[in-house]
Amino acid sequence: MTAVGKSKGMVVGLWKMEGAKKVVLKAANLEELKKYEQQAKRARLVTAIISDAGKTVLKPGTTTCLAIGPYLESVIDKITGHLKIM
Repeated sequence: MTAVGKSKGMVVGLWKMEGAKKVVLKAANLEELKKYEQQAKRARLVTAIISDAGKTVLKPGTTTCLAIGPYLESVIDKITGHLKIM
């Protein structure tokens, strides 16, 4: 299930009203991605690890990204604000 699917109705509604913003940031590797997942969980943010279906160049099940939120940008930025945009 995706992070949006795990989120509460009001949070999702506000996120959609504000344009359903998504930001893609670059992590160095899977280990770093898991570190951000743990930090987000400690902050009580909804997370979801996204795995590739394997229909192109990646093997099925390859972890490709981490979804955090939706939630307040200022809260998520405390964890990911230093990362570069892809």
